[in-house]
Amino acid sequence: MQTGRLIRRRATVRPSHAAADCGEGELRARRKQPVAAAATGWLLFGVVVFVALALATSRLTPLGEAPDEPAHLEYVRLLIETGRIPAVPEGPGEVAYELHQPPMAYAVTATAVRGWWQREAWPELRRAAEFDFSRPPKRYVAAAAGLHGWWPPRLVSCFWAILFLPALWSCAGAMVREAGAGAAAFFLIALTPQMVFSFATFSNDAAAISLSTLAFALLLAAGRRRSDAWLLSAAGLCGLALWAKLTAAFLFFPLLVVVARWPRRRVAAAAGAVWLAMLSALLAFQATRGIPFGHAVPSSWGMGGGSPAALVTEPGWLVTLWLGTWAKLGWFNVSLPAPAYAWFLLPTAALGAGVWAAARARTLTGIACLAAVGGAFASLLLYMTTTDWQPQGRLLFPAIGPACALVGLGIERLGRRLAGSRSRIVILAAGGAIAVCLVGLRALHLAYAGT
Repeated sequence: MQTGRLIRRRATVRPSHAAADCGEGELRARRKQPVAAAATGWLLFGVVVFVALALATSRLTPLGEAPDEPAHLEYVRLLIETGRIPAVPEGPGEVAYELHQPPMAYAVTATAVRGWWQREAWPELRRAAEFDFSRPPKRYVAAAAGLHGWWPPRLVSCFWAILFLPALWSCAGAMVREAGAGAAAFFLIALTPQMVFSFATFSNDAAAISLSTLAFALLLAAGRRRSDAWLLSAAGLCGLALWAKLTAAFLFFPLLVVVARWPRRRVAAAAGAVWLAMLSALLAFQATRGIPFGHAVPSSWGMGGGSPAALVTEPGWLVTLWLGTWAKLGWFNVSLPAPAYAWFLLPTAALGAGVWAAARARTLTGIACLAAVGGAFASLLLYMTTTDWQPQGRLLFPAIGPACALVGLGIERLGRRLAGSRSRIVILAAGGAIAVCLVGLRALHLAYAGT
């Protein structure tokens, strides 16, 4: 009898436990709904603000007053007029020195602006004889009326932000438990004058940044889900980013990290083969245009980098690189007021804290982020010492996704000590970032007013 009572008692208890579990699940789901809604709201806010700042930056910056913009536009002009990817000349010339770049960004732009280009007269963008990098804010392009405005090629660059920002948001929250830390990292990294400037003017940077960030976000998602399809898609996108700019080659390192730990070896090998096939196809295509297989530029151009010893004997390049990562506008000759650069010490410190935390935790995501950032930095040093001594922060921008993930992790470690509540951290990050971007707009206005 006692045994029978015990069985009946257990039978009556089990449904109550099931109901409690169901209730707890519903409670957790309800708690997540406001968080998800807030995250979506912050993302939409960031997209609107970024695009608005990019349009304002584009309007204030005369056409041609961005690094190599006349040469990038020459690529598009030749593509539209001839209907094919232009061959690389024997020498770089004055306005044809970007024709060695992979074609994807220019083909997309040419397709989008072909009709407008044929209707409108295109201004001649020649370097002014009196231009001097050391004496800002001298204009690069010889003075000419009508160079202010929203030019269609620049609008195409701005459009890439619609792809870039959601991918960056995904990366920002990849290693954090609290959405607030990821949102703060998103604003600190996305809303910088230099990043906005890259999407406000025309080059292949916007396409390379967007595709690289999306590829890295997809790679991290594949690692979390252990999805073969996602891994193969990520590998293909990593390869596609190379067709925008070779600076996306750093994606090989995080891809290698994920593939090395993949449980299904055949799928891992297939993912590596996809990336290698995309790279080989690009190098073969570039060889048909006059670039030796495996080289970035034709050997006849005679370009040479600095001595590797200069990395130690001339440490000033680190300062140039740091400033150019955050805010060196125009042809690197339009700067913010010196106190404004203090703001960028915050994301720099958060990045350092994130690198330390990721190195200690040794998770798959953390190792992939470290491999990506380290690979991008090593690739830049290799380029500087072998091809062209250019310590430009924008050359690291394709790796902005993994950097943002590390910044988010660093904020989660340091954030409460700095600001207290998580919502306050997001508000401070967004408000401060927007304020610094407005300072950048003012600097552009003062540099080019009346021209």
